[in-house]
Amino acid sequence: MLQHLSILYHDYLKNHHPELVMERQMAGVLKESIEQELSPLKPLLEKLSANQLQPDDILEQCLMELIAALPASRFDYITELLSTEFEEQHEQLLNSGLLPYECINLIQHCKPVFEKLNFSLTTQDDPFIRYAFIGAISDYLNRAQEQGSNAVQQSTTFNA
Repeated sequence: MLQHLSILYHDYLKNHHPELVMERQMAGVLKESIEQELSPLKPLLEKLSANQLQPDDILEQCLMELIAALPASRFDYITELLSTEFEEQHEQLLNSGLLPYECINLIQHCKPVFEKLNFSLTTQDDPFIRYAFIGAISDYLNRAQEQGSNAVQQSTTFNA
């Protein structure tokens, strides 16, 4: 059951905290970090199993314990802001398949804002914080558009 929980947790991380998965993979500690996070849940797993709960219920309770220990999802926050405040760009990124990658890039771009404003579950609904992120995302998208325009101009110069 621990293996199944590990898979479920890894899937959750990939979908809601892909930047954490990427950081841990690059550091070569993804598997170890997941095992370390699962270790304190072994007594809970045993207790719930002894209470003869259904395996799905046991897995759900344990997964909720793991998720509760995670910080607010920067990925979900950026994705939500893109979909509500930058609908056209969100749609383009979604249709091109680049949305997850650009959201990870945006998390890196917004890292100083996340840290300076102490982004967390309790602060993520603060309008001031929302506006700060909207400004940072707008800056990122404008820079990306300018770089794209410059790349087009350079390619036409080489072809001339």
